[in-house]
Amino acid sequence: MIDNLQVEDIDALIKHGQVCTGKFWRNVFIGFYIAASLFFVVVIGFLIGVPLTLGEFTSDLIITIICLSGGGLFVFLVTTLVLLHCRSIVKKAELFLKDAVLLEADTKSLKNYFNRRNVLHNNSAIEVSFIYNDVKLCRRSEYKGATIYLSVFNKYVDKSIHIAYSPAYDEVMFIKPESIKKLKIE
Repeated sequence: MIDNLQVEDIDALIKHGQVCTGKFWRNVFIGFYIAASLFFVVVIGFLIGVPLTLGEFTSDLIITIICLSGGGLFVFLVTTLVLLHCRSIVKKAELFLKDAVLLEADTKSLKNYFNRRNVLHNNSAIEVSFIYNDVKLCRRSEYKGATIYLSVFNKYVDKSIHIAYSPAYDEVMFIKPESIKKLKIE
């Protein structure tokens, strides 16, 4: 078990994707909640301001208010669902760290579809090979038979890296490069 390794030091799980912890992710979620709140402030402004200026609601104004309310509600719900998903991955990482061991591993890119391209960036699938209890193990970025392509794997492809491996859950955890230095592993 690795005593000083925390969830904040884990970048991604091979079967579940990126672990969303730290200031960046907190700021992303706060930003989306602020955007949703602004939608509702604009709607309330319309609800209060229109009767004061026009004296009545027109059908165009009602449609505008409904669309703004729906947009704000949509942003709020999607952000909440993504936040819940990220929290579930963090909880899984906490569970996996309970029996994790630190290992050296070699990685390579899976050449299925030559690394799918996303509109914004290149996504990779990864294969990790390591030795645990004198047995060579190989794990791929797959979940329930589907290959997982993520941009977070790009920084680990075709390298020799340190990983945290949970034998009880058969999960490979990628340690952030800055955490390797902080933990004085190298």
